[in-house]
Amino acid sequence: MRERLLMTELLYLASNSRYDTLMQDLAESEENTLAKANAGNLKAMIKLAKERKIQVILLAVPRPGLILSPLKQYQQVADDMQIVIENNILSNILQQPQYHSDMIHPNALGYQKIAQAIADLLDKHGAVNL
Repeated sequence: MRERLLMTELLYLASNSRYDTLMQDLAESEENTLAKANAGNLKAMIKLAKERKIQVILLAVPRPGLILSPLKQYQQVADDMQIVIENNILSNILQQPQYHSDMIHPNALGYQKIAQAIADLLDKHGAVNL
């Protein structure tokens, strides 16, 4: 419920042209794509982004446990949706205490490492020249 209220507030604050563009994009999307995205379906979120010509990079989230490794579903989604994926950075950060503030969230140094990994990935795929 809180998310819907926040979305409503954001739409209210948006300019008329941005609101009109959003409504047009939603009208052109398949009927269930938005519902799936709202429900947290990763493929639906990626599809919505791609429909708006937004490039997507996927960061794999590790499986909880003593030894962290990326969930295989992220690689499958990346393959299915033909997007670039960074499989290891979050696992690596969460295994090193100096890079996280708790067992789930990176700290400032951890986010710096994530930013560098993304920059390296963009450079590797020709999106930027570092």
